[in-house]
Amino acid sequence: MLRAIALQLAAGAARARRDPDWEAAFHRAIEGATGRDRGIARCRYAGALSEFPGRAKSEYIKALPDLRSDHYSISEIWNRVAYIDLHAGQYKDAAHAFDRALEASLRQKERRSDGIIYVGMGSVFGALGAYPRALHQFRKGLGQSASISQHYEMRIAIALTLAAMGLRAQALEEATLMAAEVAEAATEPQPCLSILAAMRLLNGDVPGAEEALAQAPIHNELDRLRWHVVRAELDRRAGNAAGAQRSMDQVNVNLMRNVRSTGRLFPEVYTLRGVVIDTPPWTVRCSLAGPVRLWMYDIELPLRSTRPAAGLLALLVTHGGRVSRERALDALDLPGRTPDARRKALSAAVAELREVLGWPESVAVQGACWPSAKNRCGWSRSTQPQAARTCSARGAMTPGCWSGDLSA
Repeated sequence: MLRAIALQLAAGAARARRDPDWEAAFHRAIEGATGRDRGIARCRYAGALSEFPGRAKSEYIKALPDLRSDHYSISEIWNRVAYIDLHAGQYKDAAHAFDRALEASLRQKERRSDGIIYVGMGSVFGALGAYPRALHQFRKGLGQSASISQHYEMRIAIALTLAAMGLRAQALEEATLMAAEVAEAATEPQPCLSILAAMRLLNGDVPGAEEALAQAPIHNELDRLRWHVVRAELDRRAGNAAGAQRSMDQVNVNLMRNVRSTGRLFPEVYTLRGVVIDTPPWTVRCSLAGPVRLWMYDIELPLRSTRPAAGLLALLVTHGGRVSRERALDALDLPGRTPDARRKALSAAVAELREVLGWPESVAVQGACWPSAKNRCGWSRSTQPQAARTCSARGAMTPGCWSGDLSA
């Protein structure tokens, strides 16, 4: 064991001093270890391969069997794999990896990784433009923050998501409260002032945006991007095209492609660097061919086909998205011997289906719920062999709500 640790330390030192044989040193550390020590050595090698994300991902995956009894390490590995996929735009793979990370985290007592996992899950769907689901994940992560900096990054994500949903007044309120909290706790201005500047600008307060931006420091590349995007937009609106271009020339283009919500909020200045953020149609697909299955985009959601929530989804799909409580109680195989117990079971099924879909308003329980004309969705059904049905909902921003009088 001591020899394995010594080899890992030697490899890390070789990497730090940029020794041309540093990879060979890591290979010796891996080959000289067994079991958990070998898994740790692979993870350290993967971390050293940060400039080569594809290779890093491969090494993380290879480390999993050696660390299978260490739930914390398994969660960390899947979380890192997920972020590699997220930054590569592989959203389906990223969502799967985040699910695996959360599954491992839930087996721990302390569950230190939950917050960053929920942020990642929100980032996947935010990148695609499914903002209500992203917002729900960010808010879940907010309650699981492992550090002050993580807490405020989640607050920033919430403000940006609200703005991207068109809820700009709420976004400004969130950013204002966050900035006030930071000002009270910190001894110097913080980068979140760039977000306050952005929200003020989106709400038409140009002087307020200038004031906040003038105080906002830059600590890293993400801070730099946020600061210069707001500066460029201020210059663009003032007719200073040259100033806007100079600001955007300071920004990392590759980072811009990953910071997609900001690009949708300020598309004109993103195009100054040739970056256009697309928003694919928001699709939700349900298959009734055998066990009930559900996909958002091409990402399969964790719907358990034996649960009442799956039966409720099938009922909503086959009845045009609206059912009465009485119809649901009659059609579903719900637990409980008394009418009151079955109504409570139906309420639990509604809550479970909302959680699977990813945001509280995805299933309305009273009255009608229609999408706006701008974000209108339609359901289509096609008959497949053995009477199997696949139903799809499509919407530019918000899928239609399934509704009915389902309240207990």
